[in-house]
Amino acid sequence: MLASNAAWVAALLLTASSPIPAAAEGNILSGRAQRYDLGRDYFPDKISIDYAQGFQVEYRRHYKLVTVFAQSSRPEGGIRYLLVQRGTPIPAGIEAEQVFRTPVDTIVTLSTTYLSFLEGLGIGDRLIAHGGLDWVNSPTIRARIERGLVSEAGIGAAANPELLMTLQPGLIMTSDAGALSGLRTRLRAAGLPVAVNVEHFESHPLGRAEWGKFISLFFNRERQAQEQFQAIAGRYQRLAKRIRDAAQHRPSAFAGNLMRGLWQAPGGASYMARLIEDAGADYVWNDDRSNGSLPLDIETLIEVASSSEYWIDLGASRSLQELAAAEPRCRHLAAFRLGRVFSGSARLNRFGGNDFWESGVARPDLLLADLVRIFHPQLSPGGKLVYYRRLEEARP
Repeated sequence: MLASNAAWVAALLLTASSPIPAAAEGNILSGRAQRYDLGRDYFPDKISIDYAQGFQVEYRRHYKLVTVFAQSSRPEGGIRYLLVQRGTPIPAGIEAEQVFRTPVDTIVTLSTTYLSFLEGLGIGDRLIAHGGLDWVNSPTIRARIERGLVSEAGIGAAANPELLMTLQPGLIMTSDAGALSGLRTRLRAAGLPVAVNVEHFESHPLGRAEWGKFISLFFNRERQAQEQFQAIAGRYQRLAKRIRDAAQHRPSAFAGNLMRGLWQAPGGASYMARLIEDAGADYVWNDDRSNGSLPLDIETLIEVASSSEYWIDLGASRSLQELAAAEPRCRHLAAFRLGRVFSGSARLNRFGGNDFWESGVARPDLLLADLVRIFHPQLSPGGKLVYYRRLEEARP
């Protein structure tokens, strides 16, 4: 029975790397409506939202009302955007923070987590500026950078409104976390079209990936986003179910890394905790109900996680010695002694940009497949990791 399960899981892990099917065009994907027809539904291709909690969309015949529940705005009911089909009138009497004409022609991104979605939707060529170019991993976008087609907008709160005003983008996409909420205000004050993306607040890996649908709304690419997400979600859920049925042992695992003298662990309701659970392991802080980061002192870490079998390192460490140099007491952890420390840093570019925080956001099925291979290697013999790598002792 175990051999049969192993073969089934191995086959499913293989399909996780298969291409995502392309979708036929439906909505108006470029240009404008030639004339305004009062009775026409201009968005026959629509999205449904199954996992994401941070946004919603209401469709009307020629416009969309999109609400983002950014953490700083949730008590006031969210941030509302009005997306109106080009070539049709802007409806009167609707309160919205920003009005966008769709499909937008160009986009500026201030986080790498949006880039893979642009490529998947076939609109990577609409990118005209990005926050920090060194952090980009995508080969096609890097090629555009090298050709001078993508400008550097500035990282985080240091983004340059003057440059952005010169570029006149159709859309600037940014986060609402920390100092970036102030950036949103600055960009709006400069008359720039900015929309907030808060995928990082989602507690389910598929919820984060579903923000590709949010991006698609601005480009009328709903059909592409819907079909691609369904393929990814189907792979994720089939693998998670099979592991629940097939795994005979659930190893214990913890995650996180040292930062400014404290251990930063994902909360028990975070997307990482969910990934670990769905991959067939028990997360040591699964009783915690937060979806953010838990700052812990090293003594608490050792007390709780000393006997855990696996350590999922969220930093970019290069070796076990590097981890021990940062905190010698890490050597007391069983996962360290057993050599079961895995870092999500297998896909770093030459500048240190990590594809885990780029394409990994859009492909939770691949992240899950990686963790299954880590926690249950007997179910995926010979399988290769995509985003993770086992940390070894550094060679002299």
